[in-house]
Amino acid sequence: MKKLFILMFCIILLVGTVNAFEWDNKLIYSEDDLKVTIKNSILKIIPTSQIGMAELKSHNSVDEILKVGFGREEVVMYYDFKDWKKYKNGLGEVYFTNLTNGENIEKDYYFVEWVSSIEIRHIYDDIKIGQEENGTAIYEKKIIQTYEEEVWDWKRLENRDIPNRNTRIGLKTFVNEGDYIDAEWTIAGEKIKKHAGWEASWETDMISYFNYEQTSGDLEDVHDGNDGTNVNGTTQTATGQISNAWDFEKDNENFVNLGNAFTFTDSMTISTWVNLESLVGNMDFVSKYTGGDFIFFVASDDGGTVLFFIDDDTGLISTSFIETGLVGGWNHIVAVANGTHISLYHNGTFKSSTAQTGNIDITSNNVNLGRRPDGSNYYDGLQDETFISNRSFSDAEVLALYTAQKDGFVNGTYPILQAPIITLNFPTEDFKSTSQTINFNGTVTSPIGVTNVSLFVDGILNETNSSGINDTNYLFTKLITDGNHNWTYESCNSGGCRTATTRDFLIDTSFPQIDISDPIDATSYIYLIYNDTFNLNATVTDANLDTCFYEYNSTNTSYSCSTGIQQNETFNIMNQSDISIWANDTSGNLNHSSVSWNVGLFDFNNYTYDLTITETSQTNIIGNFQTNTSITSAYLEYNNTNHSASIDSLGGNVYVLSRTVTSPAVPTDTNISWNFWANDINSTLFNQTVFNIQLDNCSTHSNVTIYYYLEDELDQTLIDNENSTIESLVILKTLLGENVAQFNQVFEGNSTPQVCSELNLTNSNLRIWEQSRYGSDDYVFEQHNIQNASMITFANFTLLDLPSTSATTFRIIYKSETFLPVTDAIINVQRKYIGEGIFKSIESPITDANGEVSASLDLDAVIYRIIVRQNGTTLSTFENPAIACQNILTGDCTININERQTINLINNFDSINDFNYGLTQDNRTITLTFEIPSGISKSVNLFVNQSTILGNQTSCNQTTFATSGQMQCVIDPTLGDVFATADVSSDGTLITTASTTILEDRRQYFGTDNIVLTFFLVLSLILLMVSDPIAVLIGIVIGLITSGLMLFLNVGSLFGVTSILMYLIIIVIILIIKISNRQR
Repeated sequence: MKKLFILMFCIILLVGTVNAFEWDNKLIYSEDDLKVTIKNSILKIIPTSQIGMAELKSHNSVDEILKVGFGREEVVMYYDFKDWKKYKNGLGEVYFTNLTNGENIEKDYYFVEWVSSIEIRHIYDDIKIGQEENGTAIYEKKIIQTYEEEVWDWKRLENRDIPNRNTRIGLKTFVNEGDYIDAEWTIAGEKIKKHAGWEASWETDMISYFNYEQTSGDLEDVHDGNDGTNVNGTTQTATGQISNAWDFEKDNENFVNLGNAFTFTDSMTISTWVNLESLVGNMDFVSKYTGGDFIFFVASDDGGTVLFFIDDDTGLISTSFIETGLVGGWNHIVAVANGTHISLYHNGTFKSSTAQTGNIDITSNNVNLGRRPDGSNYYDGLQDETFISNRSFSDAEVLALYTAQKDGFVNGTYPILQAPIITLNFPTEDFKSTSQTINFNGTVTSPIGVTNVSLFVDGILNETNSSGINDTNYLFTKLITDGNHNWTYESCNSGGCRTATTRDFLIDTSFPQIDISDPIDATSYIYLIYNDTFNLNATVTDANLDTCFYEYNSTNTSYSCSTGIQQNETFNIMNQSDISIWANDTSGNLNHSSVSWNVGLFDFNNYTYDLTITETSQTNIIGNFQTNTSITSAYLEYNNTNHSASIDSLGGNVYVLSRTVTSPAVPTDTNISWNFWANDINSTLFNQTVFNIQLDNCSTHSNVTIYYYLEDELDQTLIDNENSTIESLVILKTLLGENVAQFNQVFEGNSTPQVCSELNLTNSNLRIWEQSRYGSDDYVFEQHNIQNASMITFANFTLLDLPSTSATTFRIIYKSETFLPVTDAIINVQRKYIGEGIFKSIESPITDANGEVSASLDLDAVIYRIIVRQNGTTLSTFENPAIACQNILTGDCTININERQTINLINNFDSINDFNYGLTQDNRTITLTFEIPSGISKSVNLFVNQSTILGNQTSCNQTTFATSGQMQCVIDPTLGDVFATADVSSDGTLITTASTTILEDRRQYFGTDNIVLTFFLVLSLILLMVSDPIAVLIGIVIGLITSGLMLFLNVGSLFGVTSILMYLIIIVIILIIKISNRQR
């Protein structure tokens, strides 16, 4: 207790001593040393009352080096003062340290306070004040509204007192290029030990910096990520002022769109390097302008003037200068607005300025490089190293920037003390890998060097490379587990650290699983048809399933798939009997599953047949099939009747089945069913429509079947007489003689009537039977008949009618070689038109039961030929038969002909070309006799070429258009021996070629049958042997034998005259025997 009293007594004694000294202030730091609280204290140990508080607001930390502009006074740091009472001379000395070498330095400075004031602002608009003579409106910018605006700015403190209000106080000093300085304030008598510094830097308040180092893609903002879009393929590999540059072509309308992320108050700086390729009109380097709404632009015109425009409170203002060296060289252009003036600099030198009032206008217009954003003023030239700042540069900064950049930073520092630039190479964004080993690859570059590079996987630091190698690829090889991941690089240097954009990637080592439920593997099918629909059902399972497709018949087809869900689709069957489904996941894991099946008969559904056909026509049906073994038996079931089919192998168990059948005769249009059978498996049933044939007089139908021409037999002109008559009967039959269609009508007053079919009967395989009776006033009535003619095309029937005044009625009787009458035979009477050199049919009546017909013939020295046909077959031919009346008064005019008298002039029958003919030679005369079995007129040509010792030449080239006839070619008798070649053609088709040798006729030298030569030969032999009777007789025999041989060589026969000579030889031999006996 006694000690306690002693202590209290000592304290009381010391109170007076303490009062004799001032209180010391104590600094208490907080907020990471940014905030300092100043309090009174006893001996700086025991704090008492609070004096005030100061917080560093210019820096984010006490270690931060603030970047500020240079070349003028700048506020380099500032504090917020709170809860102060007026403190006289509370702002004490400031101590400066050069952070480069640690030395203390002296600098002029003063304190400024952040204060507000009210300023009058105006809103302007373009007001129409009149118009020019051409009608163009004249506008003037006028104030339309005035308002007050609170404006904050630094104001110099007139003393060093700390005011008794919450305020912000800054330190303002001149900043030189290269400054790297720390400042220590004295507040309320105490040094603030936790302080911060600054450095002179162009990067201060910079918005964007574009170095044009990108050789592909868009333009990168290396400062703050305001990347620009490369439009219309600006060339990106030009040589720049510093390294790389971009080449803007005016004709290609190249430009870069930077968007509308740029806004300003009253200050701005734009710096760029340009190298113009031409001076063609106005060209904007950097521009923010649309539709008459200027904000700013830096440009040139065709006179070499560089311009800088902005829109401030008063309207559009500009400044400019002329530069002659813009084309063909690099020029550094800097445009500055500082709130009082706008200025232009060229290559570090001030060039021009204009007064500025107030702030720069604010709009949402885009900023473009290389053009004006309204689509005009495209730039033609190179551009490099462009930056935009929302503060004004000083003259010193402009000069220093030019000095640093003019030689590629040889004479200066890089304009931005920036963190390294990182280009991530691999893995790419959304990369998928089937391997867990990943080789991370990224390029790191920086003009001020690289300290380290770190790999981050899934946001976690994985590895750091501190080699410090600049401008190289940094590689990290890692083993990553399956799943989704992300990665990036972070790189640091003295300019700070930069993290690249994070990229996602996937590791997937599992393959998709495929389960095909339809078709079922190894299924056997009896019959399948090409292009039929097959079900394709499958379930695909994979956590990262991407796409599926099926492979069938060497074709890949997309197949919808979702993991774990059965997908039902269809495909068209072909002759391949297996199918595979493939599945691919997002990492590229590809898997497949296959099924196969067996087919008894595969139908290619590839048939060749007539969908429609006329009745009784031949039709060829062809089908293609494939089997799993071979086809041993096949037939065509047609109209409920089986017909064996031809089997032709194409290899690989592929076969062609074919069969030709004849369509049935039908009363009306009828569907006939058919199908093939192969190995007792029937194919698909098909229908064929068989059309019933209808004939008329062409009033309804249009397919001409018969064309009649009624002509005068003498002059072969049409008989144009209203009383002319053609009675027609037409019957169409099958090859077996069944009637298919019939037409009959009497045509009166029409010399060219027609018969038409509902269908085109060309190549219909039908046979035509025609009978007609025709005549007219002053003409006789005659008949025309056709039997069993083929329907190759329509028939032209020329009916030649003899005038009554020239006609004599004959009864023609035809009998067989057994002298029996031949009924239903057509007696085709042909008349030779000597001027034309051909025979033409003038009448063709048909025989009755007695083999007789009646014909009207002309007795006026006409040459006739009679050809007898029956059912399309030629029975007999009679050349130039005798035409004479036995008794013209009684009308007994008869021509008797029989088969024994026929001259077989036609002995060749060409059914394919519808042409029957005979080719004969009589000494130097070549004769062609022909007939057209179908009765259709054709163009027939006889061409004869002769070869002699004098060379080749054409003997004959005759052409006629007829259904039958005869042509002759006579070889010139003065040519001697001739080798002749004859060509026969019908409608341009060569029918035959024949050749012969024609010898000269020697009778002109030795008389008829060599009689003169024979006489002298026999007489000379007799005279030579006259001395002996027997010798004379022997001479006669030798002479007769020699003469006989000569006659044989001349006439080519041992009969006739030669037979008489043989008789004489026998008599002479008998006389020799008798004389010999008498002499004995």
